[in-house]
Amino acid sequence: DALINWPPGESAIIHRPNNHRSIYLCLLRHAPPLGLSAFDLPAGVRVMGRRHITTQPAHGLYLLNNPMVVNQANLLAVKLLEEASGDHAARVDWVYRRVLQRDATGEELNRAIELVKETQNALDSGILKADREARAWAALCQGLLASNEFRYID
Repeated sequence: DALINWPPGESAIIHRPNNHRSIYLCLLRHAPPLGLSAFDLPAGVRVMGRRHITTQPAHGLYLLNNPMVVNQANLLAVKLLEEASGDHAARVDWVYRRVLQRDATGEELNRAIELVKETQNALDSGILKADREARAWAALCQGLLASNEFRYID
């Protein structure tokens, strides 16, 4: 009833951010959610029994740049720095096990450590060392959360 009585012209407000998850979301034909536009949202004017399955670069970019993913990467980096030992290799293995449910390969381990070190060196020296370290590990976490291996089930 609330949707039926929604004031005309204000239906876009229905897509405001909230903390609820749902399988079925209200979809207004004239005001589709902007966040779903990158994911081949079907037109709301006809019934779609099955959606087209596509994989596009926009999907990865949306996930990589999404504020929720960035926030989760930052939280994961904080947890990593609290729980994992100070050794870079142990930290990389910790985050790989946490995100991808496996250990990092030798090449992945070396590349991840190199990424963290280069990111720390690239950050402004005026930033506290602990903050540079947290940002560097957050960059690795964000990359893993946006990886194909994390997004897709084999």
